[in-house]
This record gives sequence, structure tokens and C-alpha cells, in this order.
Amino acid sequence: RAVTGQTERDLEILVVDDGSTDGTLEIVRELAHSDRRISLLSSAGKGCPGATRNRGLERAQGTYICFLDGDDFYHPEKVSRSVSLLESLPQTDLVFHDCMRFSGNTRTGKGVLAENYFVSRAARHLEKIGDSAYSTRDFYAFMSVVVIPFFTCSVMIRRALLDSGNLWFREDLRTGEDIELWLRLAQRHRVAYLDHVLSYYRRHPGSLTSDPVRQILDSIQVHSENLWRGSGIFSRREIRICHSKLAGKFFDLGYQYFLRSNRREARVAYWNSMKIGFRTRTLAAYLKTFAPTAVVGMRRRTSA
Repeated sequence: RAVTGQTERDLEILVVDDGSTDGTLEIVRELAHSDRRISLLSSAGKGCPGATRNRGLERAQGTYICFLDGDDFYHPEKVSRSVSLLESLPQTDLVFHDCMRFSGNTRTGKGVLAENYFVSRAARHLEKIGDSAYSTRDFYAFMSVVVIPFFTCSVMIRRALLDSGNLWFREDLRTGEDIELWLRLAQRHRVAYLDHVLSYYRRHPGSLTSDPVRQILDSIQVHSENLWRGSGIFSRREIRICHSKLAGKFFDLGYQYFLRSNRREARVAYWNSMKIGFRTRTLAAYLKTFAPTAVVGMRRRTSA
């Protein structure tokens, strides 16, 4: 219903199955019998979100493309409002909107961006162009140094964008493949923002992001590559901020390894953090990896 119930009726609905075992196939096949807009595709992505989404992109014929993972929902006007904004801005290639996190069946409250004061934080990069609609400027730099305000279910892009080069989802990343694509698109293409909650995102314990080490490793790769990509664009201040963020990610990686008693990998991660940006707390954490296990355990019990 999140898609078939859209107020915009002219839709191509591609459902890509990646080995589901919850009855999804039967439900989709039944719906496809009564709704010719629906097509069922299979994917050999084996849990890789990028490969699964790319399978859908290979078949997509529509002028505009948006994405919806299995646990997420759309507002009934998500498609119509996004299309309307893109059609009013022919030089804009991507539009995004606010998104609400939820659990169970409860979908009330503010959107994630509203809760984090996105409009005021990004004020220097936003220009109001209509009722709750904004065009952006220098948005790639903002995304790189402040926050990436996109959820996969909150984005709509022009299909032609993906025909112009190798701009599809990366398949060598288990997490962060969406962030990596949004950064590449924002670097070269115009972006607009619609200040409404038009999608709903649910995170559950079984998601790919529940592995913190894998998530941090992929995030380090994405942001390291983005720093290299934007090195000729960013100001010195922006480069310093990017370095600081990377140093923080390596610190977080070291901490996660330390929690797993993998001291060698923790030591390497802390060392990499200090090479990028020295902090005394990182040095203290690094030295702690040399302490005897019994001493560390005793200090933990004392702190508790």
C-alpha cells in the first residue's frame, strides 16, 4: 500500500527480491495479477543493497526514480510532491525531503531533519523557492563537512542522471553505498529540498547496520574517497573538518575492536586516528591496548 496507494497513479513499480523467506514473493505475485504496474525481479545480491538496487535500475524505464526498502513506508503524496518539484526545476536533478524514524505501527512526531534543525543549520546553503521548498547551493561541501541529510527512501532522482556515467550504487560496500552515491551526485548536480515528512524509516536489530565494525570500515572508505574527490573544491577549513571526522571514525573503530578484545587491530586504528589528527584521548586509548588484560578488567569493574 505504501506504493500502490500513491496519489500519483502513473507508476512503474519494480519489486526486487533478494532471497526473502517471509512470504514476500507470494504477496507480490498476487498483487501483480491485479495491478499491471507491478513487476517482480529476482537478484543475486546476497544481501548487498547496492547490487539489489542496481538490479532494479537496470529495468527501470520511468522518468524519475525513487527507492523503498522492505520495512519503510511512503506518505501517499511522496511521489506526486517530489515529481512536482522536479518538474518546476528543470535544472535540478535530485530532490529529497524529511523522513521520520518509527518502530512498530506508530508513525507520529517530527521528522529526523526537523528534530536536528536542518533548515537553520543549512541556512547558508538553502534558498526558499516556494511553500516549504528550497533550492541549494554549495551543498556538496555542506554534506561533506556537516551532515548528509538523505535517507534512501527520501530521495527522488531523474532517470537520465544514471545514464550519463558510472553513477549507480557501489556493490563492494555492505553499508554506506547509498551515502557514497549521494555524495557523488551532489558534487555534480543540483539538489532541492522539500520540507515535509514524506517517508518513514524503520531500523531493526537485524539490519546490516547492526554490525558496528563493518559500518565504520565502510564509512571510513566512503569518506576517505570523498575527501580525495573534493580536495580541489573544499576550503582549508572544510578539509580540516573532514580530517577531524575521519580521525573520529578511526577512533570509534579502535574502540569497537578493543571491546572485542582485538587489541592489535584496535592499536592500528588508534594509530591511524592520531596520524590524521592527534588527540590526547586517542593516545590514552592507544596506550591502553598495551595494558595487561587483568588490569583493564579491574579498572572496568572499579569504574562500574
